[in-house]
Amino acid sequence: MLLTKESGKPLVAHYSKSKLDMALNLVIIFASLSLGTLVCCDFPPSQTCTPLQYVEYGKQGLLECDYRNYFSVIWYNSSDHINDDPIFYYTQSVKSGPGYRSGEFDVEENGSLVIKNVSLQHEHNFTVIKLDTADDISKPSYIQVVVIVKPSQQFPVIHECGTASEFCFKEVYETLNLSCYVRDVRPAPNLIWLKRYASRDLATFNELSALLGKITYTSRATITVVRGYVPSLELLVCRSFGPIPILQNNQSYILLQTVPLELTSVEPVKLLRLLHSKVQLICSQGNISNIVWKLQRLNHKHLENILAGALGESRYSQILLEGYELDNEGSLIINDFNFENEGLYGCIWRTGSLGGINTFNVTAYVPAVPKDPFVNECEDNTQYCVVQVGGEGSLTCTLKRIRPLVYLEWIVVSGNSTAVITFFDDNIHVTSHQDTFEVVLTSKFTIKATSHVRLTVQCKTRETEWENLTLFTQIELFFIYESADIFHPPAWALITIVAIAVLSATLGVVFILRRASKRRENQRTSPENVTESIPMLSAPSNIKEKRAIFQQQLRGKYEDLYAAIQPIPYVRDKYYSVEKLFVEPEMLWQQQNDTWKPLKSLHDIIRVTSDSQTRILLEGDPGYGKTTITLQIAYDWCNRKPDLKDIEILLLIRLRQLSGVNSIYKAIKYFLLPKDSALTETDIENILRCTGSAIIILDGFDEYPNQEDNSNSHINDIIERNMFQNFKVITTTRSYCLPKHYVANTCRIKLTGFDDFAREKYINKTAIYISKKYKDEIKRRLYANPVIKDICQVPLFFVMFTHMVYKDETSVGVKSITGFFKCVIACIYSHMKKKLSDKNVNNVEVFDDNHTELDRVAFNSLCENAMQSSWSKEHLDQLIGAHLCDHYIHTGILVKEEIVTLAESSAPTVACPITYKTEVRFFHLLFCEWYAAHHVAWQIEHADEEDVHNCLKKINPFQLHYVYRFACGLNKIAAQKIIENLNKRDDGRKLACLCLLEQTENFDKLVQSIGIMCSKEIEFGPTDSRLFHRSTVQLLEIASSRKISISCLKLTECINYVHSEDGDIVLYSDVRLPALSTAQKIIIIERRKSFSHKELECLLDYACRCVELKTLGFYWCMLPEILHKKGHLSKLTARGSKVIWKPIESSRMSFCFNVQHVKWEDESDGGKMTKMEYKQILSTFQSTRD
Repeated sequence: MLLTKESGKPLVAHYSKSKLDMALNLVIIFASLSLGTLVCCDFPPSQTCTPLQYVEYGKQGLLECDYRNYFSVIWYNSSDHINDDPIFYYTQSVKSGPGYRSGEFDVEENGSLVIKNVSLQHEHNFTVIKLDTADDISKPSYIQVVVIVKPSQQFPVIHECGTASEFCFKEVYETLNLSCYVRDVRPAPNLIWLKRYASRDLATFNELSALLGKITYTSRATITVVRGYVPSLELLVCRSFGPIPILQNNQSYILLQTVPLELTSVEPVKLLRLLHSKVQLICSQGNISNIVWKLQRLNHKHLENILAGALGESRYSQILLEGYELDNEGSLIINDFNFENEGLYGCIWRTGSLGGINTFNVTAYVPAVPKDPFVNECEDNTQYCVVQVGGEGSLTCTLKRIRPLVYLEWIVVSGNSTAVITFFDDNIHVTSHQDTFEVVLTSKFTIKATSHVRLTVQCKTRETEWENLTLFTQIELFFIYESADIFHPPAWALITIVAIAVLSATLGVVFILRRASKRRENQRTSPENVTESIPMLSAPSNIKEKRAIFQQQLRGKYEDLYAAIQPIPYVRDKYYSVEKLFVEPEMLWQQQNDTWKPLKSLHDIIRVTSDSQTRILLEGDPGYGKTTITLQIAYDWCNRKPDLKDIEILLLIRLRQLSGVNSIYKAIKYFLLPKDSALTETDIENILRCTGSAIIILDGFDEYPNQEDNSNSHINDIIERNMFQNFKVITTTRSYCLPKHYVANTCRIKLTGFDDFAREKYINKTAIYISKKYKDEIKRRLYANPVIKDICQVPLFFVMFTHMVYKDETSVGVKSITGFFKCVIACIYSHMKKKLSDKNVNNVEVFDDNHTELDRVAFNSLCENAMQSSWSKEHLDQLIGAHLCDHYIHTGILVKEEIVTLAESSAPTVACPITYKTEVRFFHLLFCEWYAAHHVAWQIEHADEEDVHNCLKKINPFQLHYVYRFACGLNKIAAQKIIENLNKRDDGRKLACLCLLEQTENFDKLVQSIGIMCSKEIEFGPTDSRLFHRSTVQLLEIASSRKISISCLKLTECINYVHSEDGDIVLYSDVRLPALSTAQKIIIIERRKSFSHKELECLLDYACRCVELKTLGFYWCMLPEILHKKGHLSKLTARGSKVIWKPIESSRMSFCFNVQHVKWEDESDGGKMTKMEYKQILSTFQSTRD
């Protein structure tokens, strides 16, 4: 609260709101009049010389005039040209006079006077006379010269804040004199203290002073502040003003807390946050002007100031503790939440007359390992086990490595706890392991006499205030009675039971023999009925029982799949479960207007579709994690996660296995169910017909052998919604290989790879990279090279990259994707050599150098008329040799899997309609492209122009561009021929640039080519391919990192949105355009689009991060009339950048935004746009859009 000096009473007690504003105006007027002595008011106006001019002390000064076609210019060192002699003559280009001879002055061609070294002696009036002819009458012009001295400081310095920043925070619990000054300046600026109230500045009473030194002044303003009551935050502004802008920023701010804060007096919101996660604490949902965040750590009494901020039009903040950030809305951000971040957080906020205090009790959460309690009496600590118990005993339950501390208890799930079992004498033992706890509960129990033989009990955490800590393990107790008190049946009853059992068994044997005889007779008459040679389990009797068995067998299959992930091809001795590795990549889903919007979560894939929209296409390039997503969905279904708990059946079918298989029921029978399953195809069909909710995942349509044959395929019927219309069907495929006849309302979802957030999450999630050392090293290498950063957008490459950094098996100097993949192959052989003897190592080296046959096979498999993804083991042995095939399987480059083959017809002589064979495929398509590239490079090296064309036309450059890039990186001669071939194609030039990137030894030549490209306009269009956008962005990033100026970047109807995390522009092709520091001009053309305030703010924020940007243009679109926030515009204007708006394509209207007036101004004459003009523009724009 502010006080007057005389009374010490609150200022607001003496002055109304209007009077405060009047006081501010009077102070400003008075301060301006105090400079009036510097100007001579009697000088007549001049059209060619400015009457008041400023020159800087100790430097060369210029008294500017603009004379043309004159006979002579005469300068006087005073305002009395009648009695004083001239100091300088400039007659017909001849200079003379005492000022010229002494060297003190000079004159330019336009008649301007040059003062060689400005001193205080030059601070007076000068006179200049221009003679048009020798007989002309003198026409004097008078110039008042003011000598200025610019201060070393860039803003008014608040004494209590220091010189480091124009913003600071201070707690005021007693009377305080605030002082603000500008030192060593001339002329003396005026300073005034203002009170910032919402968006207005209110005047206060100050003590103003200006002290004169030998040459310069020191201006100072002082105000008295005392402890207040409510509101508790005050933002004071010290403003400097005068006839000329001397300071870079004429305002400084101090945020005062005038009321002590007791965090314990406010009921906190209790939060549990995952260790090493990103945490956001939201202080208030509304707009906040001023905010202070504080922390009271665990077991500490004193408060620490974290940060303070003023979030108005000009945003300022002061971080007082490392590791914290403040976002634009006032929320506190903790990027890496650790144990030291635990505690009680409080925020004080104020907006206008409103304010408040909110508190948060934040606790770190470390999930238990394993994730649930386990019962020691269960073998292998598995859940849902059966424990045999007697009438009394004890059970022990353990929960390991959890934080915060929780306690365990036993409860009965079924039955009457008091009548059946009683737990007592609980013994809880807690052990601390570094920052986590191990909790062991041992309880005794007694079982009363009962007819029950089983009882379900749970070991669970006691009720807590956090949902995440509701953990449990469920077991079955199987009672074994030894007490004589328990009922024993009489002997005659036992005899009767045995007799009945013998009779039943005899009848059963007879029945089975008769059915077997009849079945053999049917086999002789009906060749279609062929039994399997595998013995079956007993057949279930009803549909409900069959469905339960079907679900159980599916879960068993999926558990084998999702628990056996091997993300690194050469690490074949370790398996990972999908939930340990899975990180959601960036995803986009297509809207009804064909725009693509971000999809936040994996389960949104299911949620975003309506009941009528049951078909989903999940698209992504190789290595983007399509199959991993399907395994995560299977894991969630098997573990009954909330989003999938209502799904009765989930079918995960890998389409590459279905060669010649048209029946979905046959595919399920032979590829998803165990060999000894008693369920038939008819059973499966009946189960699915009686199922209310199901999800079918068709994984790998691009590898589906029967995609061209649409005649009798259930797969195509399902995709086209001719079967299972109400089931959700997710089909994964590469973006360039979509089904030909998918239904119109199919939901399309694209995987766009790993952004910075996803990469960070993967590093934190994978246990091997917990060490901060490796985390920092991965980031350093990742961002040191634009090529590596681009490669690691592909999740598969990023996983390999992190592993290689951890093992220190990759070089920092990798400059191309070829170099990166060479490191991958080198790691594979290095890992293999460590496991083999010296004799075998020599064999490995021979195989590593001699893979010509494998190269040929890989190339032939990628040709457009072949597109083969796997081979039988026997056939591949014939193609490349059995030893070589086994070698590559051992390295992990090739993978073998057991495949079911179904006979086309069942002849009478065939004993079984199915056979199992071993097929071999590459670990990933990228490895296939790598070896195919070797063949391409070898072929083209020795080929003429025609043969080069014939070879390359077999490989689609936009679907398999890695083949081209690898080949160019492997062979210089081949690279030259490939690049020449691509440059002859209109659509191949950008790919040619990417191929040029692989020539690392010609990097200087590449940089020179990029410089030539960037000197011209670069345009992104709406019909450009994704490869075009990606290659262009990569070249622009190299230009930016090499400080190459990018003259003009034009974005024509290709912006999808601005990424919320890092502010990159995401194009419709899913390619991200990061901020380019060397971009000079950016033009955004969006016909028929009206930008919202939020969209425009995001684009302005992007422009601010392009630090050399001079012009940002918005063409042929509609922008808001007034911007709510001027912060970004202020930054752009401060560095000389302009924001241009041309709303109508057919018009020459052009406007520039004036930050000071918060108005659009006509670029030609500076006239401010009125509301009426804006409405007319809006009306014209809407008519052209319609």
